Amino acid sequence: MKKLISLFTALFLLMSALPAQAESPEMADLLAEFYDGGAELYGRDILLLYPKTRTNSCFVIPDGIGYVWDFAFMGNDSLEKVVVPDSCKILGACAFWECSNLAEVEFGANSELLIVDDFCFSECYALQQIRLPDSVYLIGEAAFSYMPLHQFVFPEKIVFIGDQLFWGTPVTELTFHAWSLPQYIGSEYFSTGDDDAEYRITLPFDADADRYLGNAEYVMQKKNVTVLFCEDTDMPEDE
Repeated sequence: MKKLISLFTALFLLMSALPAQAESPEMADLLAEFYDGGAELYGRDILLLYPKTRTNSCFVIPDGIGYVWDFAFMGNDSLEKVVVPDSCKILGACAFWECSNLAEVEFGANSELLIVDDFCFSECYALQQIRLPDSVYLIGEAAFSYMPLHQFVFPEKIVFIGDQLFWGTPVTELTFHAWSLPQYIGSEYFSTGDDDAEYRITLPFDADADRYLGNAEYVMQKKNVTVLFCEDTDMPEDE
């Protein structure tokens, strides 16, 4: 009974803290300490916790879930594939952090995803490719850091690109949609510092290259970097 009371207390504290972004995994650890049922834990339309002890290689997040909470899948070494329902709007901070064998993330054709928060997929060492839905407008700091990604296409509606997005990740090909207009582009969101790599960057039509490349003149003069601009013919026609 005491253990059950402690679990409900932890849940109460968690639900009270939901409006604020988690800054550390203490709450996830608290839930894990008092909850050892071996099954995932839910609250409202939120997936709160997917136990590290689960050994399933694939998990389909139930339809109706709108928020995968911060640190929800953190450190699960068995998970290889996750299916995210169209209803999910937020993948929380560090949601899949250190899921070392996660190799595939599947989104539906009608995905309503809006936010991929800070460090969401950081240190997912098996995730070599991912294509976010075009509905995503915010990708947080270091969301794809320390991963084996080489190519990335930004969502069409991207507005916010977090600092050091690809820190420690060997991305060599970046593509923006012709009509994308990001309002914030984070510092050091990617690097062309590897002189042995060949980089290819496709920017929106008529983009201010300095905003996307930092020192555009320096980057565009590098022999191993190709910078392209989308043609205006790629722009959508007025309805």
